[in-house]
Amino acid sequence: MQKLVFAVIAALALALAGHLLMRLPPVDPIILGYISSLSGRFSALSASGRDGAVLAVEHVNARGGIDGRSLRLDMEDDAFDPDVARKAVIHLKALGAVAIVGPFASAVARSMVDAAQEADVLVVSPTVSSDDFNAQDDLFLRVIPAADAFTTSLGSYCGAARALKTISVLADKANASYSAGVIRSFRRGFLESGGRELLVFEYDSRQSPSFQELAAKALAMRPDGVMLVSSPLDTALMCQRLRILEPGVPVFSSAWGMSGELIQSGGRAVEGILSMVPFNPESRDPDYLNFVAAFRARFGKDPDFSSIFNYEAVMLLASALKTDPHARGEALKRIILDRKTYRGLQGEYSLDGFGDVSRPLHLLTVADGRLSLKESP
Repeated sequence: MQKLVFAVIAALALALAGHLLMRLPPVDPIILGYISSLSGRFSALSASGRDGAVLAVEHVNARGGIDGRSLRLDMEDDAFDPDVARKAVIHLKALGAVAIVGPFASAVARSMVDAAQEADVLVVSPTVSSDDFNAQDDLFLRVIPAADAFTTSLGSYCGAARALKTISVLADKANASYSAGVIRSFRRGFLESGGRELLVFEYDSRQSPSFQELAAKALAMRPDGVMLVSSPLDTALMCQRLRILEPGVPVFSSAWGMSGELIQSGGRAVEGILSMVPFNPESRDPDYLNFVAAFRARFGKDPDFSSIFNYEAVMLLASALKTDPHARGEALKRIILDRKTYRGLQGEYSLDGFGDVSRPLHLLTVADGRLSLKESP
């Protein structure tokens, strides 16, 4: 009899508990803002980056979320427009975003950084590598190194290892914050390593340029090589024109151009192109291999550098929020910078006191239709 009473009481208690739980409001998710150029000429690379961020959020939530709450990605398209990007920061802050991942392009980063300072919201960029943001004490962190590190190295490689004397540069000034710094650091590395002359030709991808005319202009002085500072699509189209006019000319690219879109759009014309980049497409790190497998299963394609760094940007913020789910703005930044070293998809990377990152560099080429290491890291 006593056992029966206890059983009845236990059943009633469970029923009451279940009733109360059903009446409790659902736990709100933690909102992570996301801003990128999801439309327009640069949208393909932005889309692959977005997919990396989406996969990271799904992985965080599959592992229990943050403090019992799921993570939600609220996306905004900056349309490669600084003013749109600024308004997106304000809008995401109003929606309750605890931090923001983005932007994709250096051209819109300054307006975002200024808006983030005013709104007291931390921004972590996966792909902005302009030197304009080096050593700045602000609410802007990056998981990609500044471009001066790898473009100086590429310039040195061209001048020393390849013994080139004259190089023509074709650069897209639509992303001037990035391209100007790349030209500056590439010139420094090139001239200090035996190069003699850098011939710079700028164009604006927003003005429907003639790539045939640009290629002809770059080759007119018969340079020893051509350096492209442009999006993957423009790099591919430029390579096709260069190969028609001068099939054997060595072609180099900024890291911006080195993605799957380059190969898809350029075909055989981009075979042999060279670039110095802060990622290794042939990495055998187990975390990277698991990421690649998960990315393929989820999206039916291979990830590129934008996918990798977007994934890591979300994971960086998730790690800090797990330390203190209530940290925002400067407090969230301090949690990240105090730890300094993080485990990425391809080994460890470190952030300095300004949130600038250091990573190993790799000389990359396109061989047999895929991104490959030219030299072992």
